[in-house]
Amino acid sequence: MGNTIEDLQAMTDAARNSECKTMVGQILRFNPFYSEVHRLCAEGELGEIFYLEADYIHHLMNQADPARINPHIGNINWYLEHEKVIVGGAVHQFDLLRWYCDSNAVEVMGYGNSIAFPQMKHPDCMTAVFKMASGATAKVTGAYGIVGPRPDFCNLEVYGTKGSVRGGKVIRGTGHDDVTIEDISTKSISGHPFEPEIEHFLECIIEDKPTLVDAFSGANSAAGTIMAAEAIESGQIQKVPLFEP
Repeated sequence: MGNTIEDLQAMTDAARNSECKTMVGQILRFNPFYSEVHRLCAEGELGEIFYLEADYIHHLMNQADPARINPHIGNINWYLEHEKVIVGGAVHQFDLLRWYCDSNAVEVMGYGNSIAFPQMKHPDCMTAVFKMASGATAKVTGAYGIVGPRPDFCNLEVYGTKGSVRGGKVIRGTGHDDVTIEDISTKSISGHPFEPEIEHFLECIIEDKPTLVDAFSGANSAAGTIMAAEAIESGQIQKVPLFEP
């Protein structure tokens, strides 16, 4: 949604002063696998959520291609100069975690490095740990210089007092062994479900309903990752601002 808190403030100010519908393209919410995990969380099937993690681990070193130098913004490669991997990529995973624990981040700390893709001005590997308002802890990694295929299900793991989601499976019960395991991996689809996302936005406009991710919800996902990048590069724990209508 934005690369700085000031970007988010400008957009949410505009949304607050407008009667227009807003929606931020958090595409993973429209994948049936990830929406099923949300249903499990929202309906209490996993109990109280206390720990979550997910990663945006991707080989994106093609972003150093000279063809990406943009003459309209001063002959620079924006991706190398300004992109922050946890903001540009892993915001999608952090948005899922916010959605699942129904809570916003209040504080974040993290670490990073520039080992795999040093052409990027900001660290190409960033890991952040978030304190959520609900009391849950969330962990997110963004990395752009990996070898091999992307991790299945974005390395998503969700842990609640009654059950867990891990490796595309729902685990219910108690302890290590007194459990049942349900495979929900077949609900996942490949690619990005743009059509359901667009249909949802149109339906909200036509029927005057709230969107799944309005400007304020989108800003709260982006703010968490922007402050995560700040924490990683400053070496200091950062507070996360809250955006409200």
